[in-house]
Amino acid sequence: MASLLIAIVTLLAIIAIGGLLAMEMRYRRLPGNDLELTSGQWDLALTQPNHYLLVGQMEFRNRTRGFEIMVPEVEAQVQLLSEASLDKIELNTRIIPIHPDAPARADNYWFAYIVKRKPTQIKVSIEIQGENLEPLQSAWVQIHYITYGPDGRIPKTRHVIIPLQ
Repeated sequence: MASLLIAIVTLLAIIAIGGLLAMEMRYRRLPGNDLELTSGQWDLALTQPNHYLLVGQMEFRNRTRGFEIMVPEVEAQVQLLSEASLDKIELNTRIIPIHPDAPARADNYWFAYIVKRKPTQIKVSIEIQGENLEPLQSAWVQIHYITYGPDGRIPKTRHVIIPLQ
């Protein structure tokens, strides 16, 4: 009788462990924070000898089926590539959310946004000012953003090279 009881308990333990392993494998096969930021469309909106304005429209696409992904942080970093010194050149960058259901803030603060099944867009504005901008060759734009979803908090970066000549 005792051996039968031990066999039943062992069998139940094996079934429970197998069930837990099956659930864990199913969870690990799910795509995690699969949020893509496209390189977008870029335009040199203003070209004066001492003032350039680059404007880009980029899109966040949630490719994680059945899960929403939060974007709590987005920031832009720009590195200008030039044939001359960059000492007297100033940069000003802005990221403006273009969400279908939430207006952008006037103070340029990025508020956390949940990307559902439909994509959402951002507008990146880069203002370049200086004495002589002719030697500028290109702008290397890095959009750093944080995704928060089933895989936790994951930092990501989208690189875009924009020719200025």
